[in-house]
Amino acid sequence: MIKNYLTVALRNIARNKTFSAINILGLAIGMACCILILLYVQHEMSYDQHHEHGHRIYRVAAKVKIGEVLRQAPVTPFPMGPALVKDYPEVIEAVRFFEGTDPRTLVEDQHGQVFFEDNLWFTDPNFFQVFNFPLSKGDPETVFLEPYSVVITEAVAQKYFGEQDPIGQILSFYELERKKAFKVTGVLKDTVHNSHFRFDFLASPISHHQPDWTTNVFYTYLLLQQSDSARELEAKLPDFIEAHTGGQSKSTGFKIDYFLQPLTDIHLHSRLEAEMGENSDIRYVYLFLLRQFYEPLHGSLSDPVKRGGHAKSRWCKSHATNPSVYG
Repeated sequence: MIKNYLTVALRNIARNKTFSAINILGLAIGMACCILILLYVQHEMSYDQHHEHGHRIYRVAAKVKIGEVLRQAPVTPFPMGPALVKDYPEVIEAVRFFEGTDPRTLVEDQHGQVFFEDNLWFTDPNFFQVFNFPLSKGDPETVFLEPYSVVITEAVAQKYFGEQDPIGQILSFYELERKKAFKVTGVLKDTVHNSHFRFDFLASPISHHQPDWTTNVFYTYLLLQQSDSARELEAKLPDFIEAHTGGQSKSTGFKIDYFLQPLTDIHLHSRLEAEMGENSDIRYVYLFLLRQFYEPLHGSLSDPVKRGGHAKSRWCKSHATNPSVYG
């Protein structure tokens, strides 16, 4: 039976070469587009899913109301993370990030060569206790044990050190016209691209900070005991801020409310000011999925109509050319 079908199909293709080629090409292009759309959707949905405790990691963000203007950004004061760990047992760890005073940082290698780098972040020593990023060199448990340590990517290691072992080498960073030496203690694999924040240099500790509660320039992430405790913790934040600031924010003339964002939602659902990187939009994913399923559905619904139309046309022609059918 299958052999007969194949024989008939091949004969039809041979009989209508141009028409068959157009249909086969259209089918191939359609299948390729479907595969590309599914790969795109899979990639977008995979952001920040590689962290072991990703479902329990939340970012703290702020709503700032100045008069009638409302602004939202994922930044917090420097002391907020450690204070949350101290005050609330449901918060296990807090990790902060600080980009520095200048987005472009001067980096000096061991030979005195100086480069401008755009993607240098300072963080807390417990970074690898919260986030999972694979290292090709170094131990995530110990890379930040010593102060003034830095983890770099494989691309940066190749750029600065070539074939030399980067572990133990010294890189100096210039901040506010001051130079500080950091020792390379780890090399991050270049394979992780589906993260809402990326870095070429990750240095610890956060050496430049404002100890007050009114300067919001730090990105704070929390690891919670349970993911369902996030809403309860969020409800406690107004009293928490009031207790630690003593009404400082009110004296500045603006109102700040803090809220939590799930780590795995940030890439597709967060469109705040001052994001750590460029995010996407869940609406694009829905749009591509709608396009993916619309065409097959449209085709399946329209084909019977077309077939019915063709049948009606043939019936009308046969009756028009053969009046005897009317008796």
